[in-house]
Amino acid sequence: MMKHYLCLDEGSIVYVGVKKRLGMNAKRRRRTVVWARRTFTDKAGLGQAAGKLVREWELKGKRVNLILDAGVRRMDVRLPPGRSWQLRRMAENMLLARTEGEGEWDAAADIFQGEKNGAVCAALYYIRREHLKEVREILEHEGIRIGKETARTCALACAVGNLGIEECLISVELREKYVRLYGIWRQCCVCEKTLSLCPEVFIRLGGESILWEEIAQAAEAAACEMKVLADAKAVVLDRPFGPGSRDIAAFMEERLGLPCRVVELHREAYSLNMRELPAFTALPGETGLRGKKGAWGAFILCNCLAAAGVSLFFAVQKQAAQERLFILQESAKARETELGMPETEDSRRHLSVRADLEKRYGEKGQAEIWGHAVKQALGEQNRVESVRYEQEKGILEIEIAAERASEIPEIETRLNSTGAFVRAAHSMWELNEDTDQIETKMEIKLWETQTDGRD
Repeated sequence: MMKHYLCLDEGSIVYVGVKKRLGMNAKRRRRTVVWARRTFTDKAGLGQAAGKLVREWELKGKRVNLILDAGVRRMDVRLPPGRSWQLRRMAENMLLARTEGEGEWDAAADIFQGEKNGAVCAALYYIRREHLKEVREILEHEGIRIGKETARTCALACAVGNLGIEECLISVELREKYVRLYGIWRQCCVCEKTLSLCPEVFIRLGGESILWEEIAQAAEAAACEMKVLADAKAVVLDRPFGPGSRDIAAFMEERLGLPCRVVELHREAYSLNMRELPAFTALPGETGLRGKKGAWGAFILCNCLAAAGVSLFFAVQKQAAQERLFILQESAKARETELGMPETEDSRRHLSVRADLEKRYGEKGQAEIWGHAVKQALGEQNRVESVRYEQEKGILEIEIAAERASEIPEIETRLNSTGAFVRAAHSMWELNEDTDQIETKMEIKLWETQTDGRD
């Protein structure tokens, strides 16, 4: 089966076709990769160039994946820990804040985590929806069925990441009119640099050594930027331009102290797995049922139809959460007896506060004291959605739904002021569009463990 890709650059459209078939050894596959490039100057030229490729390679009616570079912008953000959908939503919200008032955009989020410090980062690729719609219409007019749409940088990072065993590489793309460098970490592009150089002019004037030096300096800067996540292990040169440009491989090895090899990345298109690459989708809060224009009508209608069911659901969830909160008494007492921690000034102060609370609230169990403190801190307007208890670490994690974002730090302050806990802290909150409430996770430290003092 043949896989088809169209890569749209500034002024050119490239077709890549990949076909895999079994060879004599069933475990190894033979690959056929075809490549063709057509140039254009305007929208009409794009249609003509696409039409030539369709007729030449018989693409009419076939599903073709679209890899975009023209008109695509990039934004890098640092994110707090969270689930994949939470990270994606936070990154999209940051992009919405940056592009507010600049029109409608489609975005693809590539999320990755560092090896050294565990930092969670995201690279957001976004393109104007109107421009993407025009490209779709032109290609569909030529008889092409558009498949998945992704950014060229994502596809390049995937192809480079599949070249060898190195997880952290620097890829250099050397063309007639530009030079680009990409920092690749586990098939994700963590940094991207474009040099305002024209290699064609340098080579024509005999200034190759100056050009190589500029590229080496940019590669060093990319390697330093990637050190936050991981150390670069190799350098990859993608089809360098110029008759003597392959000498740059030896120059880069000597200058950077890293192995350097020359490849033709368009021949590595067989390694692309489009299902793993982020696709361009409409940003939430712009169109559809989540849109600013038509969201309120759909939101009110859905809530009116499901009001009774939603109310019952939250009532049951609240009751279950309270029951889970009040069954911690025996396990907490057993844990404190087992630990036998040495007495310190902080522990004496904490025990004094607990004794004061027991005197104030009567002879209740420890879990009841905690439950009473949590309910007092939440108030009547806020509620507990779920509870997770880690006995080994002495941590109680509760998911809270609040009416306003300003109440989150107030709840944290009230929890800490009760004296029933060692400390309480909340994570980044987000708006639940279904309930129109603020949701966050509150991590409560119930007691100090023996491992806390060793960190």
